[in-house]
Amino acid sequence: MPDMAKPFIDSGLTARQLRAALDYEPDTGMFIWKPRKKGGKMNTWAGRRAGARKDLGYIVIRIDYRLYRAHRLVWLYVHGRWPEGEIDHINGDPSDNRWANLRLATSSNQKMNARLRPDNTSGIKGVWYDKRRSAWVAEIWVNGKKHHIGQFATLLEAKGARIAAAHRLHGEFARHD
Repeated sequence: MPDMAKPFIDSGLTARQLRAALDYEPDTGMFIWKPRKKGGKMNTWAGRRAGARKDLGYIVIRIDYRLYRAHRLVWLYVHGRWPEGEIDHINGDPSDNRWANLRLATSSNQKMNARLRPDNTSGIKGVWYDKRRSAWVAEIWVNGKKHHIGQFATLLEAKGARIAAAHRLHGEFARHD
């Protein structure tokens, strides 16, 4: 079954092989197929954008029957080696693979930079209303542990405290929207 793509494995592909198959445009974050012969005939997709949006909004590209996430291919293309950690999309958009939007991260960094959960009712990450106390509560997670920032009379106060704590504790990975 040669048509079945193997899932996301950062091996079996070198930077040289990647650069032979694709061009990368760092300002747009897109990969473009290069013309190449395979099995005696020229590929028909030369000049077209590579990849499809799948897997939680990430762009995936199939090369030689193997699937790769485009943001990891960017790292391989630019640095000539696979990333040693995770790759974070700074703006939180998993389909935005511009070089300026990517950085190495840990799993903890990724969580710090995660977008607002869909079940959040306050509109602010780490802030919720406690009906029993009639107060807004601000919390933050650091290294897998939840830290209580405080209780506040208004949403605005809780938001300010949470944002300040995020910048202090999460640094460049702080996200509050």
